[in-house]
Amino acid sequence: MPYLLQPYRIELSGGSVAVPVGPHAYAAVQVIPEYGSTTGVIEIKKSLTGEESDAVSFSAAVTPNMTTKAISDDIDVREVDYLHIVNTTADAGEYATVWVYATPGHADDRDAARDAAAGEIELEGGFYPTPIGVGDFTRASVQILPKYGSTTGVLEVKRSLSGQHADAVSFGTAVAPHMTSKAISEGIDIRDTPFLHIANTTADSGKRAGWYVSLGQTDRVASGGSGGGPFASPVEFAAGSVSSPGITFTTNTGSGFFHSTGGNETLSVAVDGELAYEAIHTGSATLGNFYGDTTTFSADTSTTLESPFVNLGPDSGGTRSQLRFKENSSNGSNYIALRPPTSISTNRTYTLPSDAQADGSLWVMNGSGLFSVTDPSELDFSSVPSGATQVAAGAAAGELWIDTSDGNAVKVGT
Repeated sequence: MPYLLQPYRIELSGGSVAVPVGPHAYAAVQVIPEYGSTTGVIEIKKSLTGEESDAVSFSAAVTPNMTTKAISDDIDVREVDYLHIVNTTADAGEYATVWVYATPGHADDRDAARDAAAGEIELEGGFYPTPIGVGDFTRASVQILPKYGSTTGVLEVKRSLSGQHADAVSFGTAVAPHMTSKAISEGIDIRDTPFLHIANTTADSGKRAGWYVSLGQTDRVASGGSGGGPFASPVEFAAGSVSSPGITFTTNTGSGFFHSTGGNETLSVAVDGELAYEAIHTGSATLGNFYGDTTTFSADTSTTLESPFVNLGPDSGGTRSQLRFKENSSNGSNYIALRPPTSISTNRTYTLPSDAQADGSLWVMNGSGLFSVTDPSELDFSSVPSGATQVAAGAAAGELWIDTSDGNAVKVGT
């Protein structure tokens, strides 16, 4: 189906309407009230079953504004079989027309297959009897619906190449849809999985749950191929290397994006055969690294770095790093630089002052590296440490006397 364009009339006194969007990738919704003002609220929810009781909110709630008639677009329905138009705040006796426009995400999706599977499982351990053949599809979404109010049972979606329960293993990140919230587990990558298995991993004797699996396609670009975009749906590409990236934008085989193989998930960018940037997800954190002789961040307004600290280290030759403040380019190319000493015996932290400062004030640092703003008149030079030399003003104008440690004095001046 190339597209869906359908109006739905809804009474604003509660309730909902289910809209089948299974063959589509993206949707847009516009709500037109049939009266001047409204206190009613429309929310667009989603499900795999088409049942109102199974509808859940999108991760970012979709609530089209009836007053402004603004269009809520780019609603991702690739992993969704039904949209639900839900009136969440009653406005009794009033009506609104809801327009739903759903389209394929990309020209290649127009003939893409979609399918669904469903079943019911006893929560007493073991597997749903029949494995689900998914060899013709690239992605899946799963929704689990308990047949009772509360549950301690857990369902997990596993995979195999043989179709035998004994061979089923977990995905790299376990897919365990939440029964209580009915949340939909979306975007499950099944490109290399011919069979899915519904497994009950924690017994909840005497209880049952329904499961629903939606199957679809995703654009896939072969390693070294040209993106050609723009793509409205996600572009997935195979692992690559610096010399053979997953997506290439030029005739240079060392330029483009590639997905590195290894223990961590890494997305890298190469330019002319040299690694320029990589984003690494370790499972607990995401790291970003820039490479090259010079890295420049340019912004017309400002650039914000949200980090507990920024490391500036020496280069491979041991040259100390500098923090440079450049003058306006219309004046020249000079700068003021700050850099550390060659050797540092221990870590040091200097804290800038928070005090307001006046003309002629001084910055004074304590032993902890904390600066404060001080008026010079408040400094106390009256106490002279043992063995130190005291410099004092003379009795007459223009005289300066230096007291020595033997009690004698030296006069400087006339």
